[in-house]
Amino acid sequence: MADREIRLIEKALEGDRPAYSELVRQYDREVLRIAYSLTGNIHDAEDVYQDTFMNAWTHLSDFQFQSRFSTWIHRIAVNRSLDCLRKRRIRRWIPLMNADEEGSSTFARIQAMDEESPEEYVLSLEKRMLIEKAMEKLSPRERAVFTLRFFHDLRLQEISETLKLAGGTVKNLLFRATVKMRKQLNRHDPDRNHSGAVT
Repeated sequence: MADREIRLIEKALEGDRPAYSELVRQYDREVLRIAYSLTGNIHDAEDVYQDTFMNAWTHLSDFQFQSRFSTWIHRIAVNRSLDCLRKRRIRRWIPLMNADEEGSSTFARIQAMDEESPEEYVLSLEKRMLIEKAMEKLSPRERAVFTLRFFHDLRLQEISETLKLAGGTVKNLLFRATVKMRKQLNRHDPDRNHSGAVT
């Protein structure tokens, strides 16, 4: 954690609202992105955004400098987003993410459905709608892990810290989510079911 950020947190703990506003400015885009990618609704995302920073201000004394402030604020955003998801059934648009590591290749295969170019696959509106539908089958925790890993590029250890879940639990949730995605995409893709590959 940078010295400047530590000073801002210490000032905010003393009741310095301008210092807290500076912290908000550092993380406002990240929090809004997490809220939107989990809820899929800009109005809900804005509500989660406001709730996250209000909750963080109210409970700032709970932050003990034992983790990064970003991890702490992301955890609040995820929890508020999951609360929203439990209350409402939401259809979501799924953005294209690049595959890189720790399971990303699995997601790339799910996206591509064995095509040579995952990018071309996901950019197809019809295929993107299938991904939306498949995402609806994930549990809130599966969705959270899946979203943080592939939409926000967090490593498994970072996801574990953010969600306060054991590393093995995170891996299991990610595995279950990718299996569900593959199953749903195969079920709704007639080309895949008949030929084993998208033509």
